[in-house]
Order: sequence, then C-alpha cells, then structure tokens
Amino acid sequence: MTYLVTGGSKMGKSTWAEDLALELAKDGPVHYIATFKPVDAEDALVIARHKKARAGRNFAVTEKHQGLEAVVIPPGAVVMLEDLPNLLANEVFDDGDVSSILPGLKFLKALAEHFIIVTNEVGSDGTVYDALTGNYVEALSFLNRQAACLSDVVVEVVCGFPQMIKGDGP
Repeated sequence: MTYLVTGGSKMGKSTWAEDLALELAKDGPVHYIATFKPVDAEDALVIARHKKARAGRNFAVTEKHQGLEAVVIPPGAVVMLEDLPNLLANEVFDDGDVSSILPGLKFLKALAEHFIIVTNEVGSDGTVYDALTGNYVEALSFLNRQAACLSDVVVEVVCGFPQMIKGDGP
C-alpha cells in the first residue's frame, strides 16, 4: 500500500509518518530514505537532531539526495521517503534530473510492501513568487498530484492530526 502524507510545514507530518511506518513494519526495519542535503552548519545540526530523534527506533536510514532508482531495498520492505520537496530541490538546484523523480517513486512503490511519501502542501498561500521559486512550487505541486494518484491513501496532517483525503487510513 502506498501512502502520501502532506500538510504544512512543522505540522507533524514526519512524526505521524514515522509512527505509521513502524506500525506497518511490525518488528522489521523501516527503510528510511532521507533526502535533506546539508549545505551549512545549521543544516548539519538539523540532521543531527533528526538522527537523535530516530535513535533506538527500527529505521535503516539511507541518505539519498538524487536518483531514487539507485536505492537498494529488499522487495516487500516498508519504505519511507522523507521528503519530496527536498528531493525536488536537490534535482533542481544541483543540476539533477527532475524527470527522474516520478519514475523513482514508481520504482520504490513496485518494490515496497508499504511505501510512505512525505511532502509539503504548497501553492495555496496566494503568494506571488519570483520566477525560480514559482517554477519550484509549480513542479512540487505537479509531483504532489502525481504522488496522490499513485497512492492508495492520502493524508493531510493538520496540527498533528491526520485528515484522510483519499482511501481508508490506518
């Protein structure tokens, strides 16, 4: 089953998705694909905080900033992608291949028993952005729609509470 977990920034999406992944994995590992690429000391602190929060929990973490089809996971695994906005930013700003993202999602979906994609809700704030940011928001909105189509369940987390948008949630 594939889940898309969306919502605003700092609304509890990742915590909810991590709890779901661990529940689905039962006693097995969650194959956690971390896409956040540090560019400075502040980013390194964020990553250290995330690692500390996951410590002692059954996560097998792979840091993958681009090219999801190169990720090695066993068939039938529980996989969590954290997150789609960072993956897109890495592809856009590091001369990557944006067109590889959707096939990468389909690749992971085909391998995983359960695949959880975390993303951010963008484009509904009414803000007019500069061209580069506007293109990024448009691309992420497109990927979010495509990921929703691939997903059996779509959940929006609002203030820590999951709101089912599509399918029957856990």
